[in-house]
Formats: sequence, C-alpha cells, structure tokens
Amino acid sequence: PEHYADVSRAAAIELLYVDYDNKRQVLRTDGLLATCLQHEIDHLDGLLFVDHISQLKRNIILRKLQKAKRSGALEPARSLA
Repeated sequence: PEHYADVSRAAAIELLYVDYDNKRQVLRTDGLLATCLQHEIDHLDGLLFVDHISQLKRNIILRKLQKAKRSGALEPARSLA
C-alpha cells in the first residue's frame, strides 16, 4: 500500500487463450490493454510488482512496509467470510 515503482512491460503483446466455446484464440494488442493484460496475468502467475523491480528498490519498499507494520500503521488483511 502507498508504495509505487515503474515496471517495464512490453508495448505490444500477442495473447493465446481458450474462449468459452473451448476454441483457441489469438489477441494482438498494444497500449493500455496490453499493459493491463500483462498485469492481470502476473496475478494469475503469483507475481507482484516487486518481482519486476531491482533488488535495491524491492528491499527499500519491503523495509518501509515492515516498519509500518511494526508501528501499527498497517492493518492486517481481513477475511471476506
């Protein structure tokens, strides 16, 4: 939360997927849609934005998060149940 870093992503992508009718499809796109799709695929693959940045930047962000947690500034995640 409240921590940002620039992530390099491909400007254009070709996405292979299976549609609702179980047919293989190809989507070629660029711009914002390409960026959003890459972001969402990262989620499906279990990747976070810190996995895309340098180790130095990642360590800085993780230290800040640990400090915020120790000071009580971060609340634990709540269950939706």
